[in-house]
Amino acid sequence: MCIRECVKRNCKSVNFNKEKLQCDLMSTNDGCPQNGDIFQADPDYIFVNVSDSENIEKIFQRRMNGLTDFYRNWEDYKYGFGNPIDESWLGNMYLYQLTKNRCCQLRIELVNWDNIAGYALYENFSITDENDGYRLRIGTYSGNAGQDSLKYHNGMKFTTLDRDNDNRSLNCAVKWKGAWWYNSCHHSHLNGDYSIRTDSAGLGWNGYPSSDYMKETTMKLKCG
Repeated sequence: MCIRECVKRNCKSVNFNKEKLQCDLMSTNDGCPQNGDIFQADPDYIFVNVSDSENIEKIFQRRMNGLTDFYRNWEDYKYGFGNPIDESWLGNMYLYQLTKNRCCQLRIELVNWDNIAGYALYENFSITDENDGYRLRIGTYSGNAGQDSLKYHNGMKFTTLDRDNDNRSLNCAVKWKGAWWYNSCHHSHLNGDYSIRTDSAGLGWNGYPSSDYMKETTMKLKCG
């Protein structure tokens, strides 16, 4: 009997031992590789959309021109909105399905209003299901986007104008006209108001070289 070894998270595989007449544990995988190379560590990495049972590459957020309103309610962020080749949000329901029980990397590509491009790469990216508020989970950070401005949001539930899951007495989504994994409130804010370039309601990434405010953002995941 030939059994395939585990390549995904939360997996255990067994094989029948003919001599002992019992099933032996053959391999386990309780987590993601710590030093995986799912994304190339290169700011010029070209992203290709591919989806199959073994490998997923997906753009799930894009901002580039301000033509799509990102100040939306819970249902819109659950099911997604916008045009995939323009500004869009894939949908938290689909993002959860793509990342559950998989080893995923998150790559965030940024261009600020001074036309400085950079990226942030996170290992072990996932979100939980709707019952848990689509809580953000991220691992180690690398990249050239200045400081790790998503770390502050790690472990936080998603908040929208009509669903307040943040750690502040007021609704951070309402205050800053966006939707995000707000803490109290944010160090990054990529679903903010595109028209604002000098205020925390804009598309922000704290500690970014020369300017914290973005004119282009792309959030991509790749899972193995």
